[in-house]
Amino acid sequence: MAKWVYRILAFVCRWGDDYPYEVYVKQLARTFFLRNKAENATMLGFLCWVTVLHFGPNNPHYPLFQFKPEDDEFNYKYDLTIKASVYVWLSEIISSRVVRLLVRWLYRQNISNEAIDDFRRYPHVVPVMVLVTIHVLQNMVFGLIHLDFS
Repeated sequence: MAKWVYRILAFVCRWGDDYPYEVYVKQLARTFFLRNKAENATMLGFLCWVTVLHFGPNNPHYPLFQFKPEDDEFNYKYDLTIKASVYVWLSEIISSRVVRLLVRWLYRQNISNEAIDDFRRYPHVVPVMVLVTIHVLQNMVFGLIHLDFS
């Protein structure tokens, strides 16, 4: 979001007057907001799918998600996987909050308010975001089901 970065990009990309700095900052704020939502949906989806595949009725069909230590040289367990994933998710949430505070302090831009304003301006985007999130979560479960480390 720094002006000097914007100037370099504007020169290289030949943006001219079509893409002023204020629009550039708002677009980066939107991008960061969407990235945070994608991170949270992905981590929540991963935790849910691993739990469903571990405890669900189809467990015998997915030996990777049974987490039997004797079958694995790395001794992965369900508890370890969930704890490590939650720690990674927590670090993403903390870093997201720090970046939001830095952006608010350095560039006087509130990322959350920008997203809320966009949702008010374009209310039809909200159900589309929900549908895209569901689609991504479906792709995740199919990817997890097809994992084969042998």
